[in-house]
Amino acid sequence: MKREWLLPLVALLTIGVLVVGILTCLALGTLVAGRTIGVRSAFLKPSPTRPRVAVTLTPMSPPGRPTTGVTPTLAAMAQSPTPLPAATLPPASPTSPSVPGATVTQTPTSMAGPPTTAATSTPVLPTPGLTSTPEPAASPTSTPEPPSPTPAPTDTPSPTPAVATPLGPASVTGRLVRDGVPMEAGVTVKLEDRTYAIVTTATTDAHGIYTFANPASLGTEFNVLFAQEWNGQYNVGDVASWAWLGPLTISRGTSVILPDLEISLLGFAQAGPPAGASFSAGTISAQNPLTFEWAPYPAASAYWVDLTKGDAMSRVWQSALVNATSVAFDGTLDDGAHVTADTYWWGIGARRGVGGYQLTVYGYLTTLVITP
Repeated sequence: MKREWLLPLVALLTIGVLVVGILTCLALGTLVAGRTIGVRSAFLKPSPTRPRVAVTLTPMSPPGRPTTGVTPTLAAMAQSPTPLPAATLPPASPTSPSVPGATVTQTPTSMAGPPTTAATSTPVLPTPGLTSTPEPAASPTSTPEPPSPTPAPTDTPSPTPAVATPLGPASVTGRLVRDGVPMEAGVTVKLEDRTYAIVTTATTDAHGIYTFANPASLGTEFNVLFAQEWNGQYNVGDVASWAWLGPLTISRGTSVILPDLEISLLGFAQAGPPAGASFSAGTISAQNPLTFEWAPYPAASAYWVDLTKGDAMSRVWQSALVNATSVAFDGTLDDGAHVTADTYWWGIGARRGVGGYQLTVYGYLTTLVITP
C-alpha cells in the first residue's frame, strides 16, 4: 500500500520539478534575450554628428591683383618732327622714320609671404667617450693672407696737385662760296642750336670767311645757316633760298674749322608742274598721282618735297627722302585727309656730304592751285 502511494507522489514531484525547471529556463531565456536586444539597439542608435570645421584656402597670388613694389621703367619717347616754321624760319628737313621701341619694361616682383622666423637650433652636447671629428669648412679657393701691418706715418709732405690750365673759349670758322668762288664781305650767317634757336650771328670778311667767337651755347647738333632773306644784296634765284651746314659739336677750348659752305643752287630748281598750274583735287589719287619733278643738285645723296598751304605757309605734306629727281603725290596729306581746293606752294630740298658734314640747300616755293 505504501509503495503504491509513493509512486504517484514521486511522479508528481518529478513533474513539478520539470515544470519549475521549464519556467526557470523560460525566464532566464527572456532576460538574456532582453539584454541582447538592448545591446543591439545601443549599437544601432545613431551617435551625435561631429560638426565639420570650415577650411578657407587663401590663394597666394590672386589673379588681377597688382604686384606690390613694381616700378615701371619707361623708356624715353621719340619726339615728333618739328612742324615747318613760318617763312622767316628755315624749312624743316625730313627725318628718318623713328624705330618703335617705346617699350615699357617692367621688372616683376614675386609676392613674398610673411617673414620666416629663423629657427633656433638646439646645441648638441658631446657624448662622453666619443671623439667627434670636426667637419671641414667650406673649401676656400685661396688661403687668406694675414693683414698687412699698417705703415707708420711719415712726416713726408704729400705733393701739391698741379693746377689745371683753364680752357680757352670755343670758336667756329668757315668760308662762304658761290659757285666755288669766295663771297665778298658783309654776308650774314647765323649759328643755330639743336632746338633751331639762333645762338649768334656773324658776317663774312673780304675773303668770305666768317667766325663765331665764344658762342654762348656749347654741345652738339649745331648748324651754320645762310638765308637769302637776310642778305638783300642778292635777288631771288641768285643764291639758295636756304643753305645750312652741320651738324657740328662745339666744346670749350676747341676751334672748329668747317669746309666751304656753297650758297648757290648750282642749277637745282623745280621742273614741273610749272608755277601757277591748276589741278582738280578729285582727279588726284594713287592711280593718278600728281608728280613733282626737278633738276638735279650736283653730288646730291637725297631729295625731298614740301607742300605748304595758306598765307601762313604751314606745311601739310612732306615726302620721304628719295634718290630720284621726282616724287609722286596721291593727294593724301600728313594728317590723313585728302587735299582740298586751295592755293598751295611746293618746294624742294637736297642734301650732300661735304668734308664729314652734311650740306643742305633749299629752293624757292612755287605756287600750285588745287580746284574742287
